[in-house]
Amino acid sequence: MEMNEEKYTIEQIIDAIVQADDEIICAIQYRDREELENVLKDFLR
Repeated sequence: MEMNEEKYTIEQIIDAIVQADDEIICAIQYRDREELENVLKDFLR
C-alpha cells in the first residue's frame, strides 16, 4: 500500500464505477483486485 494513497468520496467512486461500466464488471467477475484498482484510478483522475 502506498503511503500517499488518495482519498475519494463515495460519490466520486460511484461516478467512476458508472463510467467504467464493462471494465469494472470484468474486473469484478474475475475477482481481479489489482485490475479493479487500476480501472478505478483511471476514472478518478
